[in-house]
Formats: sequence, C-alpha cells, structure tokens
Amino acid sequence: MILYLSDDGHLILNTTQEASFDLEKNVFDLKMGLDLTESTEPGKYYVGNVENIISVVEYIGNWCRNNGYKLELTIPVKTITDRIREERKLLSKLTLKQRAHTNNGRTKPFNLPIRKLLLHQEKGLESVARMLNPADFSVPGSGKTTVALAFFEFLKKNNIIEKLFVVGPLSSFAPWEEEFELCFGRKPNSARLKGDPMQRAKIFSRMSQYELILCSYHMAHQEEDSIKKSFLNYKWLLVLDEAHNIKRYMGGAWSESLLGIAPFATRRMILTGTPAPHGLLDVWTQFSFLWVSRGLLGTRYEFETDLETKGEKYLRDKISPFFYRVTKSDLNLPPYEVKPVILKKHQWPPIQKKIIRLLELQTMHHIRRVGLEKKDLATVRRWRRARIIRLLQASSNPALIEGRSLELGDPGDIIDLGSNLLNLVRNYNEKEKPAKIDWCERTARTLVSRGRKVVIWTWFVNNIRLLKELLSDLEPLVVFGEIKPYEEPEDTKKEESRERNIREFKLSGTKNILIANPSACAESISLHKECHDAIYVERTFNCGQFLQSMDRIHRVGLPPKTKTTYHIPIMDCAIDRLVDGRLHSRQKVLYELLSDNAIPIGGWGEDGLFEEEEDVDKIIGELRKELANDLKPGV
Repeated sequence: MILYLSDDGHLILNTTQEASFDLEKNVFDLKMGLDLTESTEPGKYYVGNVENIISVVEYIGNWCRNNGYKLELTIPVKTITDRIREERKLLSKLTLKQRAHTNNGRTKPFNLPIRKLLLHQEKGLESVARMLNPADFSVPGSGKTTVALAFFEFLKKNNIIEKLFVVGPLSSFAPWEEEFELCFGRKPNSARLKGDPMQRAKIFSRMSQYELILCSYHMAHQEEDSIKKSFLNYKWLLVLDEAHNIKRYMGGAWSESLLGIAPFATRRMILTGTPAPHGLLDVWTQFSFLWVSRGLLGTRYEFETDLETKGEKYLRDKISPFFYRVTKSDLNLPPYEVKPVILKKHQWPPIQKKIIRLLELQTMHHIRRVGLEKKDLATVRRWRRARIIRLLQASSNPALIEGRSLELGDPGDIIDLGSNLLNLVRNYNEKEKPAKIDWCERTARTLVSRGRKVVIWTWFVNNIRLLKELLSDLEPLVVFGEIKPYEEPEDTKKEESRERNIREFKLSGTKNILIANPSACAESISLHKECHDAIYVERTFNCGQFLQSMDRIHRVGLPPKTKTTYHIPIMDCAIDRLVDGRLHSRQKVLYELLSDNAIPIGGWGEDGLFEEEEDVDKIIGELRKELANDLKPGV
C-alpha cells in the first residue's frame, strides 16, 4: 500500500497494488481510526490531511503490520512526517530546558554580506537560530525584517532551506525588497504573487528562478493548493510578517489557509510586535502555525481549557522559550518631542464655532434621551459611534459631516442632525477654512521652507483630498485606500500607487510632503531616514494605531542626534480634550507593555476609531462630563 499526498494536500491511500485487499472485508477496521472516503479512482481512499498526518501514518502502519501488508510512504509524506517528529523531539527538549535561549554557548559571529547587525539583532539571531520555528515579537521599528533575513541566510548556509516565502500586508512588499538589497548588496531574484490566475500560474511555473516570493494574506488563501505543491518541490522558509493577521482564534479563511500551508514549509517564522491584541487566545493560531504537531499548545479546545483552568501565567511561561522579543527600552532611540498646540475658541472661524456648539448641544440632549430609552445595546452603540465621529468631524473639518466616514466604520446617524446644522455644513469648505486644516497647512509650509520633509496624518480621506488641493503648489504625495497598493514592473504609464508615492517622497528632493491615512500607511513602512516631522490633523481613540504611525519616523537606524518632532493641533473643545487625555493615559500603559519582555497583550485593535468596541460606552460617559462643563451658562 502507498500513502501519498494529492496536489491539494489530502492524504490518499492507494491499495491498487494489493490484490488481496478487500474493502468489504477490511473497511470496518480501517474506518475505526480513519476518516476514510472513497475517491473517484478505484482502490484509492481519502484518509485525512496533513494536520493529522502522524496519527494517520501510525494507525495505517499498525493496521498493515497486523494484517500482513507493507506500507510505503512517498517522499513528501515521509518528509513531512519526519519534520513533525523532529519538531516533537525539540519541543520536548526545550520544554525540559524551560528556556530556548538559555544557553552558555554562543553561535559563531555572524553578519550579513553588507549590513552589520546591531547588538540587539545579533542577540535576536542567536536566539532564533536555536529555535526550529521562531517567533520574533520585537516592538515595531526594531528591525525584525533584518533579523528574518539573517535567519534566512543562516539556514541557507547550513543547507537547511533554499528559498524564502513571505506572507504579509501589501505595504510590506517594497520594504522586504529594499531590506534584502541593503542586507545583501544586490536586488533579490523575487516575484510578487499577484495578478490574474494566468499571471500567478506563470510565477508558480518559474519557481526555480526565484529566491524570494512575496504574497499577501488574501492571495495565500486564494492560492493555498498551489503554494502547498510548490513547497513540496523546494525547501522553503515561510515567514508571516505582521503575523497578528492570523490571530483569529475560531476560524477565519486566512488563518485556516495558513495553518493548512504550514506543514509543507521546511521552516517557519512569524514577525509581529503585537501578537495578542485582545488576549492570549490570539496566540493559539500563530503558535500552531509555527508548531504544526500541536505539541506546544495542543488543540483549540485543550488550549482554551488550559487558559481557563491554569491561567495566563502558566501559558506565558509555556510560550516563553519559543519567542524572542526586543523591548522599546532596548532600542536606545534618541528622544522625540511632542509639540501640542491648543487652538482656543477665539482662533476658530465663526461658522465652525457655531457648528461645534450646536452639535455639542444636540449630542448632550441625545445622550440624555437615548440613555433613558429602552434600546438594544447594538443600536445604542451604533448611535454612540456615529455621534463620536460627528464631533471628531466638526473639530477637524465640518464639511465631513455631510457624508459618512467609512474609514472609521461610520454607521450613519440614527438620529437626524437637524436642518440648522445641515445648512451650516452644506458647502462648508466654500465658506471658510477649518482651524485645524489652516494650522496644518501653515505648519507644513513652514517646515518645508526649512528644508524638512513632513508626513501629515489624517484619518479622514476627504481631508487628504482637501490638503492635497491646498498644498498643490508643493506637489504633495498621498497614501490612502483608494490608491492601488503597488506599482506594476512594466508600468509604462507610471500610474499612481502607494508604493510609488512613498518611494518618491523618500527619494525626491522636491516632493517633501506625504499626506497619509494610518490604516493604509501605519504598518510595514519606514520613513525615519528621510522624514523627522509628523503633523496630526486629528487623532482617534485608537492608541495602538497612533503609536504605529509615530513609529514610521522613530525607529532603529536614526542617527544619534536626530530630532523627531510630532506636531499636534488640539481644538479647545470636549472631543479633542477627551481624545488627548485618553491617548496620554493609554500611551503610558502601552509603552509599559512594549518595555515588558513578556508577550504584550491589548491595545492594538484594527478599528480605526477605538481599540475595543466596548470603549464607546466609556467614552460616551466621559464625553458627557466634558460637555456638561463646556455647556454651562456663560462658558
């Protein structure tokens, strides 16, 4: 009998060479321990998948010995089986040692062909080199990509792997290619797995030519079967960049596809500074991707049971030998300066002042009314989210109130805004310039006149468009979701793309302003070598996303005396004071987490408005107090 893998990763038992095999006679015994299903070809049976390959091989092997048959494993099945057994042995060894990187010896001094590793990166390579499948949970801006490329070179020199396959956000493609060139002094023989099915098939047919493949999470899901097949032909290091993208504990297409692909890779590695945005449940998928035998955290059910019965400390201690982490304090970055500017009410243009006042009065009235009405929690939260967004819009640019801000998950306003308010915001930008927009424009012009490059952050897409128009004489570049993420290699028309705009901003001597939306530009982008000033038109309550945007210009590689400055205009109104106060307190908590050697938990939700949906209830309570003080007679 032969056990082999189909192209789509299923285990198939071929009994055609065993004339004495009788399905009717033997099927009961086989089905006792297997999920056995007949295939379309006579004598061939589906018996499982790679996730339970060891149990399938052992069960069929025992059955064959007991019934006088010989079981033959094809090379791919034997290779994956051997890898998982090797993994189990190492897990047992490391668990007994308690610390993967507690070792009196050191790896031989190692540097990349061109780039010299920094001290914390050398330590990182020493640590990950001792792990079969490492996790690097170092803080954003610490140089995780360089450590991963050093690990790739280390494995390649030891003939363990041949090629590198990176799954990450679209924004990570150019940085990986750039870092490769900086590390090795040459451009990689690389391909980006994108395009239509024919283009992607062409890439798979030429895998022998490439040493680096770049792939998005979405495309990894789309091409799961083709990736598995390719991994059987070469020895790959599979790296997940921003690995928290597969944190979903229960299901999720991306998570399930990467868990299915994982056993086919020779080695695996994950990179993320935010592995557990909502709690330790988030790490199960990531560590199960690394350790496909499930020998570390067990099944989903076993992991959840351990978490409930033994607590977080038990699981933290169990995981600690299997990740490396550089903390914020380890980086020794030069200090940065935050320059808040309070825009007092007398500095506001008259119509904006009326709009903010009217919206605050209306919001206070509605908070009291909605608080008394019996509505379901989802409806109340939907209304509260919309109201918070309306107040943020009014303080930033009242013209935004006319439309929904889909970038912040705006559900629309359940309660009518009223004709007076709508008349004031209609065609607002034709009547006057909002206070923050005016301040940001003037500040950007001043900084550029001093020879400095500036990144302007705004969460509202229509603010990007407005600022681009106001600063048109300075030819600002923009990055947000509607612009295609990357440029095509044979782009004769030089179409606009986020990748092209970021590169131009970094390299051009004349284009010194980048206007960006954090959701499109806060991950995997490095601007610190060229840009040392950031302006925030507005901020939201999502501190994790705010810190990620700050890290774009404050990260490893800064010269010692570089002055990094964040320019933040704050309207003297309830919503802006509340955002500023909450970000200050939350930032302190998150920096404490980032300076902890343990896995940082919390504060990194994807929502552009809040870190957690439940935050809306606390914010409304605090907003009510702020509004009550602002709306006192005579204020």
